[in-house]
Amino acid sequence: MEAEIPKVYPPESIEPRWARFWVDRKLYRPGDNASRPRFCLVIPPPNITGSLHMGHMLEHTEIDVLMRWRRMQSSDVLWLPGTDHASIATQMIVERELGREALPSLDPGPEAMAAWQREGQRLRLQMGREQFVARCWKWKEVNGGTIRRQMERLGASCDWTRERFTMDPAYSMAVNEAFVRLHDEQLIYHDWGMVNWCPRCRTALSDLEVAHEERQGKLWFIRYPFEDGTGSVTVATTRPETMLGDTAVAIHPRDGRYAGIAGKRVTVPLTGRAIPVIEDEFVDPAFGTGAVKVTPAHDSNDFAMGQRHKLERIAVIDEEARMTPAAGAYAGRDRFEARASVLRDLKSQGLIEKVEDYVLSAGVCQRCKTVVEPLLSRQWFMKMKPLATPAIKAVEDGRIKILPESGQKKYLNWMENIHDWCISRQLWWGHRIPVWYCDACGAVMAVRETLSRCLQCDSRILRAETDVLDTWFSSALWPFATLGWPDENAPDVKRFYPNDIMIMGEDILFFWGARMVMMGMKLMGDVPFRELYIHALVRDAERQKMSKTKGNVLDPLEVTDKYGTDAVRFALAISAAPGTDIAFSNDKIESYRSFANKVWNAARFILMNLERLPEPARRQVAMLREPADGVDYAAVVAGAPGAPDVARPGESRPALADRWIFSRLAAVTREMDRELAAYRFHEAASRIYHFFWHEFCDWYLEWVKPELSVAPQEVRPSAAWTNLIRAFEASLHLLHPFMPFITEELWHQLPGVSAQSSLSLKRFGLVSGFAEDPVSERQFEAIQELVLGVRNAKHERGLQREKPGAQVASSDARLLELFRQHQEPILRLAGLEAINFKRGRFSAELDRITVSASVDLRIFHETKVDESAARERLRKERDRIQQSILQAEVQLHNERFLSRAPREVVRGVEQRHAELSLHLQKVLESLDRLGEAG
Repeated sequence: MEAEIPKVYPPESIEPRWARFWVDRKLYRPGDNASRPRFCLVIPPPNITGSLHMGHMLEHTEIDVLMRWRRMQSSDVLWLPGTDHASIATQMIVERELGREALPSLDPGPEAMAAWQREGQRLRLQMGREQFVARCWKWKEVNGGTIRRQMERLGASCDWTRERFTMDPAYSMAVNEAFVRLHDEQLIYHDWGMVNWCPRCRTALSDLEVAHEERQGKLWFIRYPFEDGTGSVTVATTRPETMLGDTAVAIHPRDGRYAGIAGKRVTVPLTGRAIPVIEDEFVDPAFGTGAVKVTPAHDSNDFAMGQRHKLERIAVIDEEARMTPAAGAYAGRDRFEARASVLRDLKSQGLIEKVEDYVLSAGVCQRCKTVVEPLLSRQWFMKMKPLATPAIKAVEDGRIKILPESGQKKYLNWMENIHDWCISRQLWWGHRIPVWYCDACGAVMAVRETLSRCLQCDSRILRAETDVLDTWFSSALWPFATLGWPDENAPDVKRFYPNDIMIMGEDILFFWGARMVMMGMKLMGDVPFRELYIHALVRDAERQKMSKTKGNVLDPLEVTDKYGTDAVRFALAISAAPGTDIAFSNDKIESYRSFANKVWNAARFILMNLERLPEPARRQVAMLREPADGVDYAAVVAGAPGAPDVARPGESRPALADRWIFSRLAAVTREMDRELAAYRFHEAASRIYHFFWHEFCDWYLEWVKPELSVAPQEVRPSAAWTNLIRAFEASLHLLHPFMPFITEELWHQLPGVSAQSSLSLKRFGLVSGFAEDPVSERQFEAIQELVLGVRNAKHERGLQREKPGAQVASSDARLLELFRQHQEPILRLAGLEAINFKRGRFSAELDRITVSASVDLRIFHETKVDESAARERLRKERDRIQQSILQAEVQLHNERFLSRAPREVVRGVEQRHAELSLHLQKVLESLDRLGEAG
């Protein structure tokens, strides 16, 4: 380490250096040894248009923790990175860039953005497809690497030599192959259908790409006169402009209000067209008047009704959301302008019966927020039911495990109610659908390569399909196309498919997760991954969704620059309970920056004292730091038969503190392994946090401090040094998946570590029968309990700065002997001048302090204790604890909380309640000793 070690961990000078080291040396390429267990995850590919947000950072932190943990267990790990071409988003950005170049004088703002977008669309059409796509590739080369640079900086341990992009030539070949295979099996078809159309993006959208917003609207009740002049039927609608395309009025067959009118004809207001009254089970008698207008060209439910009754389809709104010539006098007007005109004309003719306020769910384009228009359009669709059936079975029979369980229920519900998927998009940037049309014979050909002649009539009069595929079609191939498919013998396909795990947010479970399962089952004959973990959402401190409009967004790059990447990673991980959204704030990150400083200063103390050893002793520590191959250093410390002896001369086995710390390390390693296997990142982080701060630093390091300051009289260093270095190194191993930068830096400062090696690639295993020592753990815990009992008693009496005497009594002779053998560290850690021991128990009259069920304590000091001040402190503490207990009890008696909260959260509240109750009991006992009833 540097000659002058900073007192505060400086992430700004350390993290970029190690981030570059890991990437430049290509450390995270998996090996070629097929005998090693493998572990594979392909990254959820971020869009090339984006930059990291806190959701990404949570996701990447969880993935990286698993990857680093698996490498430490000697697995052959592949974390494959890459990005998605993001058809709509990229095309919008490039259009806007074109518009900005053409209109540079506009001041940035919403109006300018809209103007740039409009101008960019015009220029796109002017420049033509080939030039525009070339411009998109140019933009990608300049700006598309943002995510990679950010991921590298934040320490993602990916194999960057395998980085993929969804429009790379090899990947595009895989997309074409998938389309052709599915088309040849008639799972992909071209037909007219009702689609969600975005007038701004000028493309069809899938149902999942439509967001629904509650908006205050109106429900207009409009009279449709019977053709024979005998009256009228009133229908209710939220979209009166579509009335111009009505081809029927529908009623429920069992609605008695309309008995006898089925089959009659009514006149569509403002048009003069006569349409039939039909009966259909779909009609909801409770909506409006129970009679509804049917517009098959502008509503998906009406389209289905039109198919059942063979109704005409009249399109009155076009792809620009303007009225078509079929709208008569309203042709050419914007849809909303036409609505106002239609309402004005209806009112003038006395055809509006009434108007009611109505809350409606408006569908908007997820990307640009424009109100989506349901349109009848000829598109490419994929049949989903045949693909969904095996994908459902794969989850139901356990071949894929979805966690938390709530995610599995949502997956199955969506899959069981799935509809055909519109996979074509009217865009230029993306995978062009590999279909050719022959104008000579009318053939439609789905092919893998570019065609020059018709496969049926040999004509050269061919047209290529102009539509591109939905981005999610290509993304659905990601788990195997990235590995070399369609070459099923590609080494990576054979080695790493199926992947082991996929981690994603719930927002793309259906967009991507379910579709990967369907495509994997269909094209690979196997599931794409064994487990699917759905991570939580990151919210602000008040659990509100982060948004720019609320001003509560935390930028991961800003907070990592301010607090350090390790602090942010740890704060995210320790908050990441399955199924529970994360309340995140700068205060939380600040507390884990303090933890990073704790780790740093523990190392600083160890390494500065190590530097004071004579050079021969330091060399010996370096030699003994890592036992020979095949020797478990937990076995070394535990004094296992045949293991190298590092105990002091004359000692038959290592000291109690050494046996205790390595037994605790073994337990913590085992617990972390169990928690990470279940994706309980918060529990694993909590285990190592508690161990390092409250066991390694607060107890072990303090216990061995005197031995570190004694200069060795010979070349061989004390056992305390060897065991301390080994325990510290083991702690760095356990911390490393969560805090890779600080641990890599500190590990390289240990004696004997090669500058070219990496902690992230060092095998680590401490789950050893040799290390487990429950007897030593119980003995050390008894000493801890005594020391804490003394500290609490001193605090109650205001003696924190004093060194009183003490007497310890117990009927357990072995316990008293344990205390006598470790009298020196007890005096030092408890802050006592002297201590003596008595066989038996103290009577209540002797100011007895109960340390445990078997140990009593008395404190002796000449200074008069301010009992009044002590009572006041204890009263405040009692009131605070009682309030916290009450809050926990409210939660534990709340049936909704118990039924809906994850099991880990409920267990945490129960544990906190138990701890608080125990603390309250001790406070009440202290008040009782001071002469006050609780």
